[in-house]
Amino acid sequence: MGGGLSEVYKSYANEVKAFLLCLTSNVDLAEELTQETFYQAVKSIERYNGECKMSVWLCQIAKHSYYDHLKREKYRNYSSLEQLAQAGVAFQSNEYLPDVVRLKGYTTDHSYGNPKVKRTLS
Repeated sequence: MGGGLSEVYKSYANEVKAFLLCLTSNVDLAEELTQETFYQAVKSIERYNGECKMSVWLCQIAKHSYYDHLKREKYRNYSSLEQLAQAGVAFQSNEYLPDVVRLKGYTTDHSYGNPKVKRTLS
């Protein structure tokens, strides 16, 4: 990054953070992802070919960092919900069941007025 990393950071950090703030609507997350963006930029600087503005390249990295964050959160949330289902936590109806539970063959047992999540044998 010509001009040194510190100069590039000073020049583009606010722009990247503003871009991420528009995506996340969360100041703390935008700050965290801004740091991740510059970390990834340093790791992959040899791939920057100068065909686009530095700010555009950095915002592309920021966008991918945000998408990676969403994937991690989705997995983390599904994993937690699946653990609750396996522990026998009752859900009120199928509409409240997470998709991962439905996809993995779980159903809701409404017998005796007590909805419970149970595993189906297929």
